[in-house]
Amino acid sequence: MIQTNPITLSKEQFFKLLLVRYIKQKWWLLTIMLIFVVSIASQDVLERTDFIFLAMFISYPLLIVFQLWRWVNSDENKAFLTERIYCVNDSLITGKTDENNFSTVEKNNLIKSEIILGTYLLYITKNQFFYLPFSSFQSEEDRIWFENNYISRRTN
Repeated sequence: MIQTNPITLSKEQFFKLLLVRYIKQKWWLLTIMLIFVVSIASQDVLERTDFIFLAMFISYPLLIVFQLWRWVNSDENKAFLTERIYCVNDSLITGKTDENNFSTVEKNNLIKSEIILGTYLLYITKNQFFYLPFSSFQSEEDRIWFENNYISRRTN
């Protein structure tokens, strides 16, 4: 069994993590929008509908960034920023925020994992995940054990 060092996630770190995660998932949509913006903006004469499309394609990413920022800064999401420690063994991950609050997830209930910004994300649903930064492990051997037992078989 391994135990992590206390993990605290700042609002800035959380925002960056969610933004990179979004870009990683929706890169194709953002690329298509960029292609449309470039093709419309490179025309010699722009019509009214061209301006409308440009406004839509440019405002969409800004709205996503704003939405993520509001979500991270919402008082309802303070639980994501609470300090926690994880205890991990061959079949369970237990997250503890204090003596009375903990959650346990069986290894076989994890649906996927990914590595973003030096952090392991272990998904229990499509949008709910455990956040374990590389630096939270007490030793490099613990991190390698964790990666071999929890990440290698689930990375998508």
